[in-house]
Amino acid sequence: MFKSRSVRLLGSVLTVVAALGSTATHASAQRDFGAMRMLMEAADADADGQVPATEWAAFVDSLPVDDRAGITRGDLLARLLGPALGVDAAGDWAVADARAALAPLSEDERAGMTFAETLARDVLATAWDTNQDGDFTDSEKQAFLDWLEARESSKGALAAVIEMAAAVPPPDDNRNAMTPGVFLVTLEGALDQNRNGRIGPDDLHALHVSHDVDGDGTVTMEEVRSATRAASRPRGRNWIEEGDAIDWASRRPAMPWQRSLEDAQALSVATGKPMLICVNMDGETASDTMAARQYRDPRFVELARGFIPLIVSPDKHQARDHADDGTRLLDPRFGRVVDREHIDIEPMVYEAYFQGRRVAPRHVGVSPDGEILFDLYLLNDLSIIDTTLEQHGVLGPLPVATTEEELLASPDAAHREQLEAAFVAAGAPDRMRLIANALSVTREVQHPELLRLGLFGDLEDVRIEAAWAAVRTPHLVPSDLWPGVQRVAATSPNVHAAFVAALEREAQRRGDRQLQRAASLAGLQLDDAQLSTWSRAMLILRSGPTAAPLPRELARMYRVLDAYDRQPELSPEDHLLRAGLAHTLAFARLRAGQDPTGLFEESRRSSSLAMESPSTADRAAAWMAIASYQLSDFEAAANAAALALPQLLEEAGSERVANVLDVLARARTRSIYAALRPDAQPDAQPWNAEHVGQVWLAYRLLLEHPYGTVDQAKAGLEFLGAVGLLQAQTDVARAAAVRFPEDAQVHQWLRFVVLRDQGAAALATVYDGLDNSPTPTWSWFQGLAEFTAGEWALQQADEVTASHCYQASIDRFEAVAAEEAGFADSALHYVALAQGALARNAWAAGDVATTTDRLILSARARPASWAVEDGLGRTNSQLAEEVLSKWASSSDASAKPAFDGLSQALEEAGVRYRDDDDG
Repeated sequence: MFKSRSVRLLGSVLTVVAALGSTATHASAQRDFGAMRMLMEAADADADGQVPATEWAAFVDSLPVDDRAGITRGDLLARLLGPALGVDAAGDWAVADARAALAPLSEDERAGMTFAETLARDVLATAWDTNQDGDFTDSEKQAFLDWLEARESSKGALAAVIEMAAAVPPPDDNRNAMTPGVFLVTLEGALDQNRNGRIGPDDLHALHVSHDVDGDGTVTMEEVRSATRAASRPRGRNWIEEGDAIDWASRRPAMPWQRSLEDAQALSVATGKPMLICVNMDGETASDTMAARQYRDPRFVELARGFIPLIVSPDKHQARDHADDGTRLLDPRFGRVVDREHIDIEPMVYEAYFQGRRVAPRHVGVSPDGEILFDLYLLNDLSIIDTTLEQHGVLGPLPVATTEEELLASPDAAHREQLEAAFVAAGAPDRMRLIANALSVTREVQHPELLRLGLFGDLEDVRIEAAWAAVRTPHLVPSDLWPGVQRVAATSPNVHAAFVAALEREAQRRGDRQLQRAASLAGLQLDDAQLSTWSRAMLILRSGPTAAPLPRELARMYRVLDAYDRQPELSPEDHLLRAGLAHTLAFARLRAGQDPTGLFEESRRSSSLAMESPSTADRAAAWMAIASYQLSDFEAAANAAALALPQLLEEAGSERVANVLDVLARARTRSIYAALRPDAQPDAQPWNAEHVGQVWLAYRLLLEHPYGTVDQAKAGLEFLGAVGLLQAQTDVARAAAVRFPEDAQVHQWLRFVVLRDQGAAALATVYDGLDNSPTPTWSWFQGLAEFTAGEWALQQADEVTASHCYQASIDRFEAVAAEEAGFADSALHYVALAQGALARNAWAAGDVATTTDRLILSARARPASWAVEDGLGRTNSQLAEEVLSKWASSSDASAKPAFDGLSQALEEAGVRYRDDDDG
């Protein structure tokens, strides 16, 4: 067998094209040489080693051309690779020839293979490595041969295989890998000379002309080698800008991206400017170069203004797209757009403009009428992009909007930004007016971001107006805004009633399963009265755990069970007692490590008979629920538990009630989760909202029940989040933290829901509002919440809130460390990280004295934390190195004492603050 993913046979030819500088140039030149060599061999009909223009033209004319004057990738590459796999000139591929091409090779035979032979075999392996594990096994080879033999015609088979190989992406753990599929795309890029996104006869003729070095009309292999050597020399504005003293890291993203494909298309038609679709990927060198340099270079940005630019990237760069107050958190790599916008746009532009190729970086020009003007990818000379933009850009500004009405009608991202800035700066009346006009059935352009700002803002009247706006035009509201609308609507009975009705209509109109679930829950009334009644009853009607029966008691139970079996007829009460006996004996068997199945079946049978009588039905349901659950009949278990529960109030605090509640919660959860599965039947009911209410009640009661467990609390938190009962989930998280104050996961849930619903400021104070006696454990988790709130605020550039939260966590953790020695080490770890965060804030503000003081406090708090990353991936050692490095090159003598004090303190603390060998 041989590898289909690694392409180890191609050696240096498959060096990743997106390497830096001369490495990329050399790899690209090798790729171009390989492509041209295969073309020469295919076109050289008389095999004399040289191809005159007439011979080249005859080859080009023999290639099939589609209605767009393009030659399909599969057809062309099949002609180039076919001879290496035994495919004849007519394109027929006999099974015998294919089998011969798959024969094992010796190492010497491998070493002697041509470029085309090597690539052809690896393309075949990639296409038919069906489980994509990197090995082309004998069974996979046979599957390919069976497929080839079953085709009505073997003509075109290689073209189909090439398309299959080209569709195989690189492995997830190495997206830069030069797999055969990726290399096929690079070959296509080498052949597309005019960069219009397709290979046509004109491209192939241009290749012949460009390689005819002496201009005699005939191309030889020596001329191909000469052209390759010339191409391998660095040229033009490229990966490294020689003599460029600009500090690129200090430049901000500046490209005038639009937020959506729809907006860009509308602006393109309105202005006559082509769209410029830019594809980018993290960790890929050329993409990183474009993001760090060209997209921040005023000269390149000016060229891009001749287009309507869109950025496309699959990578997420920050935790959230919006701050706690609804403002946009712009992607730090690209600027102007949020992560979700450049991620969500990819499938749409791929379908419309990418012609089945996923590759980055890539720059595609699209005319207002949808024609591909150019398609630039896998370049070794990035200056080609500049030149192409100069050729195709259309001068002139975008449409001007001066009035609010014109701004609302404009899809331009700049005008959207202007409206959103005006909203943030305005008072309540102006905000409400903007919200009332944000969505309009008579206007093409909508402004859901204004709605978001209203829903998450600090003014109650504005929040209510935003909820009403959503209710009035539900078909214009993005799905991700509905939870925010629901949260606000819940504060007003009138709005909530209208919200439920609007959501139901919109769910039906869209046929959206997720919206249907939201609609079914929107009108669900959680039974707070029943919860209150049961909560009080559990305080009073309590009982201890059921003691394990003694051996003599078990023997007596078996005798009574046998006596029941000898009776010709049992009353409903007898069946009820028999069910309880079988239940107790079954759990005794469980504890003894024996099979209880038969006894659970006996308990269920007796429960079923007892439930036939009205006098015992409700009481027997509890045994039925537990036995059915143990026998994996979850629907019967849930139904029986729901029937039994109302009759168990008089023993509310008992172990048996806790077991029935657990059965009800777990059994109903299974059926609801089944409805949530992506493969659930489209016509199936999303779920029964009443059942969701039962699960909520069961988990909520277990949280207060004397026999409730922390695992049940966490299962309840997960369930409520899965179904979208977010406010109920928040209530449970708060109660669970009080009930189980020692459990770290419960506190993690609390931090999560508070940040999601209310943000950093609320998390910093949430523990103050919980009814719990402070202990060192409780204070430790409160300090962690304050620290987390600081990081959350910092992600939103809210340095004031961040500083307050960090300082509060320092005070809290220092008190914990002094009070409880067992917590001191972990508490001081967070003190060290928080001091470092405050030092970083001070450094950004130019406050050298505070920076050095905080770094000293950090090092002294816990030296072992010096090089440990915080939640934002930063270390104190990195900051100290930056600070001291700047001091070493600074001529400001006034700061010298602070820097000297820092150096001395770090040495005393024994921490490493430089990356050199001296430490």
